[in-house]
Amino acid sequence: LELLGAYLDEVKTYQAAGVFQGVVPRAAEIIALWEDTFEKLSRRDWMSLAPRLDWVLKRFILERAMEQRPELDWSSPEVKLIDHLYSSLNDDGLYRAYENAGFVEQLVSPDRIAHFTRNPPEDTRAWTRAMLLRRAAREGAKVDLVDWDRITFRFRDHLGWPVYRTVALDNPLALTRRDTQPIFDTARTFTTLIDQLNSLSGPRIASPPALQPANETLQEEVS
Repeated sequence: LELLGAYLDEVKTYQAAGVFQGVVPRAAEIIALWEDTFEKLSRRDWMSLAPRLDWVLKRFILERAMEQRPELDWSSPEVKLIDHLYSSLNDDGLYRAYENAGFVEQLVSPDRIAHFTRNPPEDTRAWTRAMLLRRAAREGAKVDLVDWDRITFRFRDHLGWPVYRTVALDNPLALTRRDTQPIFDTARTFTTLIDQLNSLSGPRIASPPALQPANETLQEEVS
């Protein structure tokens, strides 16, 4: 709590200085929600936090189950099953049940969520990440690794040997749609696309070495 409070105080100092103006949409609303949550955490007001914090809601559901059935404890298979059911994305998910019952505090409308499952934000690297994955699917490039700040692809060279290439996405606010749309429109090959994107994002990340044909490997060993 002390650490969270220190972060909150620092953020409020930046807010007072106007640092977030024109940079972070709804900054005042976000900080007010953060402060209210911090105060409730300090008071351990779990019932007020359960509709807002995922881990508190799960804890509330598990403890309620153990209260109703005193023979259960944290190691019981039934409790572990409830834990899994909470996170299920199917119709049997317990989180979905509480959400449908109106218990969960919704900060984003279902329509907005549905929109962004198809349309990534255009003013962050998320747009470029999504377009890269869609382009890779069309061109047969396999996704070897996806992280917040990099994507590594695996595809075949003209001889059929695997080649690994990584796109750096270090800056969350760089490689926006405005930055990269022209590259997607003009790059004729996937490797050209990767090269041009990396030229915007700074020094290239070292990619895993491509596998060498067996005869070349043998020649190196003999020499």
